[in-house]
Amino acid sequence: MNSSRRAVVSALAALALLPGVARGQGARRRIAWFGVGSPETVLPYLGAMQAALRESGWEEGRNLTIDRYSSTRAPADFESIVREIVNAKPEVVVTQEFATIAMLRFASGVPVVFGFSGDPVEAKLVKSLARPGTNFTGMSYLASELVGKRIEFLKEALPGIRRIGVLARPQHPGEHGERAASEEAARKLGISVDYFPIHDPTEIDQAL
Repeated sequence: MNSSRRAVVSALAALALLPGVARGQGARRRIAWFGVGSPETVLPYLGAMQAALRESGWEEGRNLTIDRYSSTRAPADFESIVREIVNAKPEVVVTQEFATIAMLRFASGVPVVFGFSGDPVEAKLVKSLARPGTNFTGMSYLASELVGKRIEFLKEALPGIRRIGVLARPQHPGEHGERAASEEAARKLGISVDYFPIHDPTEIDQAL
């Protein structure tokens, strides 16, 4: 799923959580957007969300206010942003990736719609995929079934390949499942796997 569609789905889900209000009665709703990266990096996601909201009858300046937040800092440094969001009292927060974990850690009672690459159940965002059972909902981009396909494509491109390296973050929810899927797919193709855990970005160069 491309970045635009991810933002669209998150946007529609966000307003679906809000109590019903007639759009033509002048009522203005307030949501917050909490992205990861520089303002330029998150702009395509935010733009897609705005476009989807307009198509659904929600337009900034008329019946909707969107408070924008983004950060390039590590998740541990997100607390001040979360406090700022909470003080603004949005009705729902739309988040990306680690911003979702920050909302869970520092403002667990605020309604959140997320786009998350990990396993939301393992991350304790929701109780199950079918029935979230919390004030968090959204979509996961985790697709362990695609891991095997990627290795198959690699084998087709390089038929003589016998060994591959996998770099991954052990603390990422769902990582152990992706690792197991990678090792199983490689085993079936006669490929050995070397695993390199990356706990911090500073470890990437050493792993490479």
